[in-house]
Amino acid sequence: MFDLAIKNEVQAESIRQSLSRRSLNLYDAFKTIDKFDQGFITIEDFREVLEENGIFATNKDVSLLVERFKGVESGNGKVSYTEFAREMSPKSYRVY
Repeated sequence: MFDLAIKNEVQAESIRQSLSRRSLNLYDAFKTIDKFDQGFITIEDFREVLEENGIFATNKDVSLLVERFKGVESGNGKVSYTEFAREMSPKSYRVY
């Protein structure tokens, strides 16, 4: 189980590194998901963007995704831009 957690984190960091090399603006990405300009992303917003990209996740999967973005902060299931940017930004200078 621990090996799987490490493997998933390495994969997530690889994705962060790849995205950071693109001319992707995190704020624009956030605003794309926050279609109603609420200032946060909801579970339904995540579900919709996943489905638009051919990924059909269970309720539990989407809830776990939101928890990942929320980190240790308590919350109401809404992901702020700060939380989004923190999770999407590379955590390491190592290139994967």
